[in-house]
Amino acid sequence: MVRRKIAVVGVGTVGAQALYSLAGRENIEVHGFERYSPGHANGAAGGEGRIFRRVLGAQDEYRPLIDRAFTLWDQLEQATGRRMRIFTGSLTIAPRDSLYAGAMRSEAEAAGRELESLTPEAMRRLYSFQHFHDSDIGLLDRDGGVIRSELANLLTAQAAADRGAHIHSREEVMGISEGPNGVSLTTDRAVYTFDQVIVTTGAWAHQLAPSVASTVHVHKPVSGWFVPKDDGALFGPGPVFGRSAPIQFYGIPNADQRMVKLGYAGMRQTPISTAPEPSDYFVSAQELDHFTEIVETHFPGLHPEPVRVNAYFEGYTDDARPVLQKASNRVTLALGFSGNGFKFAPALGEVAADLALDNDPSVDVSFLRRDFGAPAVVSADTTTRA
Repeated sequence: MVRRKIAVVGVGTVGAQALYSLAGRENIEVHGFERYSPGHANGAAGGEGRIFRRVLGAQDEYRPLIDRAFTLWDQLEQATGRRMRIFTGSLTIAPRDSLYAGAMRSEAEAAGRELESLTPEAMRRLYSFQHFHDSDIGLLDRDGGVIRSELANLLTAQAAADRGAHIHSREEVMGISEGPNGVSLTTDRAVYTFDQVIVTTGAWAHQLAPSVASTVHVHKPVSGWFVPKDDGALFGPGPVFGRSAPIQFYGIPNADQRMVKLGYAGMRQTPISTAPEPSDYFVSAQELDHFTEIVETHFPGLHPEPVRVNAYFEGYTDDARPVLQKASNRVTLALGFSGNGFKFAPALGEVAADLALDNDPSVDVSFLRRDFGAPAVVSADTTTRA
């Protein structure tokens, strides 16, 4: 049987998973290209951890995707012998009568999953450093927790290499040119030819897939690490948490229980008009002001200034639906995961691999398809990089 050559451009959150999925299939030669190195903290995986949940409060179409992702996470951890997820539980804090809280309850009931309801008093006992309104409710998903994000990417890429994948670390892809007999991929080292290419370049999406420029926007999430005012206080082994309204934020207590990582979401994140540049990693005073508002309102037990900050970059879409589709005969796009990529990552990578091979995906993602009406990739004579 003819051996097919496939390139994955961007070995990050979803790219590493696509690489791993392809490397486990017969008659496939797969290469992963990464401008940094797998497990780096410059993109969407930065900041040590990402929250995951089993009950999402999302559309029903996403339920098979999260179920498949949980199965594949289990298999990947068994294959590597390493723990990538920590099941602390995940607490969603919302106004008791909000649409979002109702959507989570409805989803849990339809999926046959259990959500524990916590009163404000119960949450105050759980998080003594956090303020709760009497109108709040807490919805605790015991199947949630935190994914060790950079480590997960590194271990997945290593597992793909163990299966025979070729990883090109610190090799920048400068252009992709699709022809009738294959796809030419130009890097800063060489020109390669492949049968198929999967583009999973995250915040650098526009450089190699300009057709998504009006759909995928680059955001700059910032995380801050805060310590309690009482230096002897510990945060306890409590669940990760996120508030949906009126201010959106999330929190992850550190493993040593002496700091809590906070981040803010949505429109408060700084937009980046092009692919991230080195100067964009600087965290401005205006970006820290968002933390001041969050800490003053909701965390009276924390020092108001972070002891550490971290900026990273992600691709967002206006409706939070990712771009996951075959964009042409030989190019598959997996982009714009809008801060939701990690919990779904193994399933998204598997779907991207199936699409590149023209196989029916294990999960129906037809509801994600968009019509871009433009060429999928740029020609190889450009000077853009990924």
